[in-house]
Amino acid sequence: MVKNTNKKTTKQPVSRAKSVTKKTSMPDQKAEALSVPQDNSAKELAKNSPMLLSFALLAIGLVAGFLLFSVYEKQLPAARVNNEVITKEALNTELMRQGGQKVLENKVTELLVLQEAKKKNIVISQKEIDAEYKKIEKQYTDLGQNFGELLKSKGITKAKFDEEIRVQLSIEKLIGKDVVVSDKELEDAVTANKERIAAEKDQEAAKAVLKEQIRQDKLQAKYQTWITELRNKAKVQLLVNY
Repeated sequence: MVKNTNKKTTKQPVSRAKSVTKKTSMPDQKAEALSVPQDNSAKELAKNSPMLLSFALLAIGLVAGFLLFSVYEKQLPAARVNNEVITKEALNTELMRQGGQKVLENKVTELLVLQEAKKKNIVISQKEIDAEYKKIEKQYTDLGQNFGELLKSKGITKAKFDEEIRVQLSIEKLIGKDVVVSDKELEDAVTANKERIAAEKDQEAAKAVLKEQIRQDKLQAKYQTWITELRNKAKVQLLVNY
């Protein structure tokens, strides 16, 4: 009885081993086929790991350096008063408190104008912007002033002024078509500014500038009504209060 049971028990593992071998033959072949590139990639990774590590350390170093510089820059002095320092951070915080709300409101307004222009399929090309810039520049040049230097003195870059021109031209195309200056309006303005115009080298150029100022004033009055209505219809959320 004991011998018979031993024979039976030894046969069962053999038959199971055969069945398992048949079932796993295809996966084993795939595993062998895949083993070669895995070994090669491991070798390549090992070969390139010092370079990858160097790049990683360099990236970490740059980020850390930038963060440290940002913190350091904020603590740089903007002024010294009897050996006490007013930091750039304190100055910027105060500037944001005083003018931050106004700047935010202006950005919201500009975006509303550009969105409305886009809705009306109004596109302002760079060529139009450049032409308007030259037109404004010439007006100041005719009066003996350097427009580029004037912008610099006010801290306005050419790129920033171009964006302001884009917004202004958008407003012109949206609501400025019927805004004109009559001869009577110009005559009254010239009379009111007679001494100022007489002091200018080119009086005709001075009159042209005055006429444009009158038109801009009229456009501004119309714009205030228009932008108020536009904002009331829009969904505006100010998420920061200064």
